[in-house]
Amino acid sequence: MAAVVLKSVYFGIYAVLASFGVLFSAGGREKTKKAYVFTAFIFLALFTGLRWETGTDWDSYKQLFDNTVADTVFHTYHFDLGYVVFNYLVKLVSPDYTVFLLINSFLAVGLVYYAVVKAETLLAVNVLVFYTNYFIAHYMGSNRRIIALGLGLSAILLVYENKKVKAFIFIMLAFSFHRSALVLLLAYLIPREKTNIKKMSVMLGACAVIGVSGVLPEILRIMLSTAYNATHLYIFNSALFHVTYAQAEGLGIQHFIFACIKRLAFFAVMYFFYRQAQQKNRLYAYLLNVYALAVCLYFLTVDLGTFSILTTYFTIVEIIIWGLVYQAGSRQNRPVIVALITGLCFVQLLNDFPVFSEMYFPYRSVWT
Repeated sequence: MAAVVLKSVYFGIYAVLASFGVLFSAGGREKTKKAYVFTAFIFLALFTGLRWETGTDWDSYKQLFDNTVADTVFHTYHFDLGYVVFNYLVKLVSPDYTVFLLINSFLAVGLVYYAVVKAETLLAVNVLVFYTNYFIAHYMGSNRRIIALGLGLSAILLVYENKKVKAFIFIMLAFSFHRSALVLLLAYLIPREKTNIKKMSVMLGACAVIGVSGVLPEILRIMLSTAYNATHLYIFNSALFHVTYAQAEGLGIQHFIFACIKRLAFFAVMYFFYRQAQQKNRLYAYLLNVYALAVCLYFLTVDLGTFSILTTYFTIVEIIIWGLVYQAGSRQNRPVIVALITGLCFVQLLNDFPVFSEMYFPYRSVWT
């Protein structure tokens, strides 16, 4: 698989983004750097917006768009209402699915760009981390969840700014596109100040033990089954089904070990730069706590397969964190930081296609 990736357009894009990251770490005008980041985000939106029969969930999303009419909007039960309404509104403008994909892509990628601008980390490394760690795995097919991810990232920044009502609106909008976004409500409980490393280590260790023990799925099944028997509400029955399905699906041990090592390594490097980064941007402590929560949730859901995808709503803050790490470095050590980030992103790129790789290769555009 590594040989296939290295010969693909995906590696070509990585090489270009990484090269600009190295180039700009050596200097350059701020206006030029910002123009590059804007252009890079535009390119990524076009890359996923102009694909055809490439990426995950192609058939199901295209069928939904083709079959959506006024009479079916409130009678489509396998997709979230906000996303169905979005399909219908775009279809009023054009019945062309490529037009829909372009609008969907620019909205999803634009939300990430908005968050990066809001956090004042408009850097080449932001684009590189976004591309290797999120764009390939999520933005090449998960049409509704990528909008929820962008809304969620903005909501997390709004929580930090104490704009709780506006953040709640963003979370509810994200929920309307993908119900899993409700997990973002946990952002309100995350402390803004630095968490003691000993306490954080104990918390991570406890979550790992609970996750590996397999006790959490059993507790969830009992709670959801009891709730459904008492209320007969569909939401409890649906959640019970997903817990059972997720546990049966599980995660491969190799994938789990790599994911754990990667997350812990990322967190260790981020924590190492805490003092310098926090001095330049007080947002850093909060985002580091958000990332720690994501690692905890990942450990807890190790036996719940697809439920681990929920952690993406929080790990996505690393797009901003790595930018803050770069800003924290002196002019002399920034090239070293870029080299570190570039290497980590390369390893991530090689592991972006372990499942459903046939859906990505070769990349096909609407003109192919």
